[in-house]
Amino acid sequence: MSSDVSADVPADVPTGASSAVRKVLLGTVTFDLSKVSWRRSVIATLVTVVVLVICMSNGRPAHAVPLVLGALFVPLAGSGEPRPRRIITQAWTLAWLMLGTLLGALVVDGRIVVVTIGILITGLLAFAGGFAGAAGRNSRLSGMLLLVTFAIFMGSPDTPLLAVQTCALLGLGGLIALVIDNLLDLMTSRSHESVWVLEPLSMRERLRSHPHSRDDYVRHGVRLAGAMMVGTALSQALPWPHQYWIPMTVAWVSMPNSDGTVNRVAARVAGTFAGVALVEIVFTFVPVSHVMIAGLLGAGALLVFAFITANYASAVAGVTVLVMALFAAIGDPVTSTLPYRVIDTLIAAALVVAFAALWPSAKSQS
Repeated sequence: MSSDVSADVPADVPTGASSAVRKVLLGTVTFDLSKVSWRRSVIATLVTVVVLVICMSNGRPAHAVPLVLGALFVPLAGSGEPRPRRIITQAWTLAWLMLGTLLGALVVDGRIVVVTIGILITGLLAFAGGFAGAAGRNSRLSGMLLLVTFAIFMGSPDTPLLAVQTCALLGLGGLIALVIDNLLDLMTSRSHESVWVLEPLSMRERLRSHPHSRDDYVRHGVRLAGAMMVGTALSQALPWPHQYWIPMTVAWVSMPNSDGTVNRVAARVAGTFAGVALVEIVFTFVPVSHVMIAGLLGAGALLVFAFITANYASAVAGVTVLVMALFAAIGDPVTSTLPYRVIDTLIAAALVVAFAALWPSAKSQS
């Protein structure tokens, strides 16, 4: 489904700029429904909702945050791959998620020395995660999710859980999702024959030709490291709730090429505004209860799983809704923090665009 956005482009905008604006707008509002797998999306959504309900029913809402995030992120990896290969991809992604969670939770202390160490680790992880994208789409996704989990748990100091506990719970949530996703796929697959597809080259061989200054993934790694470090420093300095939102957003929207970054930034801003508006409406008209929180989280998870590749703005709206539901479960005053989410998103978008302009991708300069 697509929309004609030519009426939204001012007549006095130059042709080149008009074409670029039209391309960004179309990229934000266009849906590719052929990429939606409703069965897998519904199953993955049910897993996240059940995990949340179990935690709330047992009086352990703090456990829901890492458990749900693990269950949310792991099924996103390896989509489109044959089953045996997808299992390996999801397992590696889970390992990187646990590493990001553990490192982030270890440097959650607000002392200057610890924060400084955290910012330096942010830069190293960001460069490694950005450069790893040269090995392929799944490597790029794993690197991005590593940064996302690191940013979330470094910026979430108000938790009763220890770093190891948080890491273990995220691992458990991811493992549950991995097993259910692949087991049900095996049970419902028309063909029970496994197709093993080997990568033509090892990761080391795929990365070997890239380490030079003209390579887009090297530039992407440097830009991402700079934007993540500045974003993390800002998030720690600003006396606002939920410090992780700025660096987390930077990790989500940064891309190796300029066009991809601009499209992601536009979709991220639009999706965040939509998600915040939906949460505001729900919390205004629906009494807060376990049922409401579970329903809101389920709606957000379904948007993420269904549209992560079909329409990024819708997936962002889902992430926003899901995160708000998670924090409502642990007693966070969700509606009072909504303006900070919007402001943080705009700050992160400005950071990403600024660093993209400082050292553009080589392809955009040719």
